[in-house]
Amino acid sequence: MSLFAWKAGVEAVFGDGTLLFQVIPAETRHFLWEYSNVSRWRHGLVIAAGSIALWGAGFLSVRRALAPEATRERRRRAFLLWIGCTAVFVVFAATSPIWQWRALIFSAAPFLCLASLAAGVFGLLGSRGPALAGFAFLGFSMALRRPFDIQDSGYVAPPLLAALVCVAGLASLSVAAQTSREGRVRLRAGLRFAVGVLIGLSFTDRWLHYRGDRRIPVPGTDRMLSASETVSREISDLAAAISARSTAGDSLVVIPEGAVLNDLTGLSNPLRDKLLIPGYLNERNEARIRRLFGEAAPRWVVVWSGPEAWYGKKGFGVDYGLGLADDIEAHYQRQELPGANRIVGRRPAALYERRASRRTDIIEPH
Repeated sequence: MSLFAWKAGVEAVFGDGTLLFQVIPAETRHFLWEYSNVSRWRHGLVIAAGSIALWGAGFLSVRRALAPEATRERRRRAFLLWIGCTAVFVVFAATSPIWQWRALIFSAAPFLCLASLAAGVFGLLGSRGPALAGFAFLGFSMALRRPFDIQDSGYVAPPLLAALVCVAGLASLSVAAQTSREGRVRLRAGLRFAVGVLIGLSFTDRWLHYRGDRRIPVPGTDRMLSASETVSREISDLAAAISARSTAGDSLVVIPEGAVLNDLTGLSNPLRDKLLIPGYLNERNEARIRRLFGEAAPRWVVVWSGPEAWYGKKGFGVDYGLGLADDIEAHYQRQELPGANRIVGRRPAALYERRASRRTDIIEPH
C-alpha cells in the first residue's frame, strides 16, 4: 500500500483521493446522499420491510408445507400464505414502476447480510460460521453505497452475490434444525426446488428485459457497448468528425467523461485526471487541473452532457468548472457538428479545436 501511495504521489492520495475520507467534495457528498436514497429513508424502510416479509413468508410457507409432521390443514395454510404473498406482490408490481417492484425483491439483502453476520459471529453454523460472517460483512459493506431501494444494476448488484450466499447459510440453519433425517431431506429438497424455480423466473425476467431493450450497439465497439439510438448516433458522429480532422499525435479530452471517444478515435487523453465530473473537478483542484490542461494543450476537446444532476449541478461551464470552461472558450474554436440539432432534452455535444498551432501556447489560469 505504501508503495502505491509513493508512486501515485502525496497529492494524489491525500489531496485528490478520498481514501481516508478526509477530503470529500460537497458534490460527492450530495451524490452519496441522493443515490443512496437515505434522503428517502422512510420510504426505504417500508420497501425493505416489505422485501423481508415477502421472502420470509415464502420461506416459511415452504418449511411448513414440507415438515414431516405437517398435517393437511397445515399444508393448506402454508399454500394459502404463499398464494397471498404472491398475490400482494403481483398487485404491487402491476401498480408500481418497474424500479419499485425490483427494489421490493432485492431490498432485503443488507438485512439478510446482517442476520448472517450475527449467525456467523455467534457460532450458529459451527466451523462454517467465519466464512459466512466474511461473506455477510462483504455484502453489507458493499450495500452501504445504496442501503435502500436496492436493484439489480451496475452499482448495487455486487452486494446481491454475497447476499445469496448469506441466504444459503441461513437456510442451512433451518435444515439443520430439523429433528429427524426425513425432515432434513424433505426441507433440503424443497429448498433446492424453490431455488430452481427462482432461477428459472430470474432468467425469464432477464430475457424479457433484454427483449424489450431498445438500445443499439455503439458502432466500433464490437457490440460491447450499447446506448439509445440517439446517443449511439451522437457518439458515432462525434468519433467520425474527430477522426476525419485529426492527425497523428493529436490528443483528445472529453468533459466530463467519455473514454469511449478516445478509444474510437485512437486519440489519447493527456491529462492525469480522466474524469472531470463534479467532485472530481471542484473548487479545490480546479486551478491545478487548469494548469495541467494548459501544459498538455490537447488539440481536441469535447464537452457534452454527463451525470451532473446526480451531483446537484446543472452542467460543466454552467455551475461548475467555470474557469476551465473559460480557458476552452478563450483558446479553442468551436466546430460545427452534423446532426447536433437532433439532440432533444439535453445539451448536444460541443467539439472544440485548439486555435494555437504549437504546444508553446500555454493556458494560464486567470
